[in-house]
Amino acid sequence: MDAINLRRQTPRRSPRGPFVGTLDYQVDRAPSHPIGTRPRAACPEAPGQDRPGNPAVLPRVWRELAAFNNRRIEEMSNTKAAGDVPQVPADPVPAQTPTITHYQQIAENLAKAIDDMLALIPSLVEPHPSTTAFVRSHQNVPLEFIATAIAAVEANPELQGADIFDVTEARDSLQFIDAFRPMKDRLNAAAQSLAFSIDTRRANASTGALQVYSVAKGVARSPLSTTVAAHVGNLKRDLGRAGKGGKKKSTPAPAPSTPAPTPVPAVPKPAVSGGPIA
Repeated sequence: MDAINLRRQTPRRSPRGPFVGTLDYQVDRAPSHPIGTRPRAACPEAPGQDRPGNPAVLPRVWRELAAFNNRRIEEMSNTKAAGDVPQVPADPVPAQTPTITHYQQIAENLAKAIDDMLALIPSLVEPHPSTTAFVRSHQNVPLEFIATAIAAVEANPELQGADIFDVTEARDSLQFIDAFRPMKDRLNAAAQSLAFSIDTRRANASTGALQVYSVAKGVARSPLSTTVAAHVGNLKRDLGRAGKGGKKKSTPAPAPSTPAPTPVPAVPKPAVSGGPIA
């Protein structure tokens, strides 16, 4: 019997009730459940289970959510019990690739363009040691002489019958030379400009590095400049030479002196005895 039922069965003093003059019994104990936390289970004996204010009646959304959570917990329990735990695939290790600079990318694009350009040149012949001497020894023949020879063979059937000079190939060679000689000069000029650009960049960077080395040597004389002194040692190690002028000239060894000739002692002439001959 809870506190509410005891209060209903306990007589209390009331001006209107039949128990006037009786004492009211006070039950001094805590309720069986905290306020607002009565169990939601429906009691079969209690009337009015379906009334809106009954806490035992849960909304439909709550019941469906509770059933879904129960199924999810049961599935997870079965999965763990069976040992079929899904494994998360490890991230693949990225391949180590070297960093390509901006200038390297430009040089690569230029190399591809040069390869494509060379592929357009018909009958491109690469030099070989076995043919270099022959080609070099025949560069002193004038082109006009070759053109005159072509004209002579075409005008004389006797020379055509000798079959020692291919007029068609010779004329094609003259046209090839006339078309690609300006291109050769242009490529040579471009190669020289590229080489000079490389040398100019190196000269400018070398001048700045030598100036830094000169200043660092002066700063490193202070006992407090230990870090600068260490860098001066590294610079001296990498410079590998005596100074800006290049390798230190070695002092030539003195030439062996020619020994002085040993003086030959004079041989005394024998004395002639007797007087003058008459």
